[in-house]
Amino acid sequence: MSKRGTRKRTINKFGNVSKWGTTFSGSFPSERRTRTSGWSTIARTRQVVSKEKPISGNARIDKTGWRNPTQFRAYVIQQIAGPAFDYTVTKANGVDFTQHRGAQGFLPDSVVTFTTGVSGAGYFPRTSLNLANRATTECLNKLKDGVGSLAETIAEINQTIGLMTETIFEMYDIAALVMRRGRPGRIKNRFLRSKRKHQNLDWEFFRKKASERWLEVHYGWYPLVGDLIAYMNAIQNGLPKLRTSAVRNLSENHGLPSNTGNSDPYFFSVTGEVKSGCKVRADAKIVSPGIALLDSLELINPFQLGWALLPYSFVIDWLIPISNVMKALTVSAGLELLGVSTTKWTKCDLKVRWTLFDGASLKGEPITAQLKSLSTYRTASKSWPWPALYMKSPFNTTRLVTAIALLMQLK
Repeated sequence: MSKRGTRKRTINKFGNVSKWGTTFSGSFPSERRTRTSGWSTIARTRQVVSKEKPISGNARIDKTGWRNPTQFRAYVIQQIAGPAFDYTVTKANGVDFTQHRGAQGFLPDSVVTFTTGVSGAGYFPRTSLNLANRATTECLNKLKDGVGSLAETIAEINQTIGLMTETIFEMYDIAALVMRRGRPGRIKNRFLRSKRKHQNLDWEFFRKKASERWLEVHYGWYPLVGDLIAYMNAIQNGLPKLRTSAVRNLSENHGLPSNTGNSDPYFFSVTGEVKSGCKVRADAKIVSPGIALLDSLELINPFQLGWALLPYSFVIDWLIPISNVMKALTVSAGLELLGVSTTKWTKCDLKVRWTLFDGASLKGEPITAQLKSLSTYRTASKSWPWPALYMKSPFNTTRLVTAIALLMQLK
């Protein structure tokens, strides 16, 4: 029997976890004894897997290749049992002790729980509102800047084609001159002889020409090729149908859980990370390139200009970028929104080492377990989102240097 086309299933001692809609708990038995008592059985019940896809949108692709963004929500949470453990904790008097052992580790019922990497009863991502606001506002401004650049490209396409044509004819003249003089190898030999006589002069000449060509490629040809591609799209689709899009993807780290109380779990340590993110994508159709270009030149939005003229407004922008919010207010100028989607997600990967019982000293292998989860939630809309205020974290090198510069300006 052929195995082609079959999917490998993930199975642990509790069953198959590869299917959506899988949710179950498991029992983790262990044994305990003390100086004054023999072995007794302890059983702890923990959630093991929860894998759901509550929302799964479906949209058809139209004749132009466009598909409307759809809503989507899913999460996968799994506790991975650790290896067998056997540890002994001894009280401060050095006499009383508790020994605890089990066939596999499990998570504690506090500090690190099954829902550490998600938010609420619905297991939603933990993405902060501040990060979502920033991603939305910066995506709108990115779309606005792209439209302005595209409109400027269309307006200056004659100059673009003229510059490329001039360069092409120059290259043709050089090639024709080489071929008329006969063998191209003679030019190479002449250059080498000249290099031996005037090595420094030739090297300076070569270095200068190489730097010129490098700048020409990176700051001339690359933008020109991009301009031509944008112009060809405009010719193919027509200006009223020309589409543009922007994507802003941001992430943030959450602090690791810590045990600050005097209860279970004891001898607690955790490694790994809990990370969230937000991705915003906006797609639009240019209906008026002229208006879009005027807006990109800040000639339509009076709020943005007024904020820029306020004394020391840049100081406030360093922490709360109000200018970005002002700029995004007129993003719809000259555009028709096709769709916007916001995707929030949280990824959790933690390894926990802990003990169920307390003591002044610990010997042996404590309880270990892993928690892995991924929660994602995408919303979609055909209405322009409203830009919102957000704060930027000052705790990085670039922001610190900027802060010093701002303080020097104020001084």
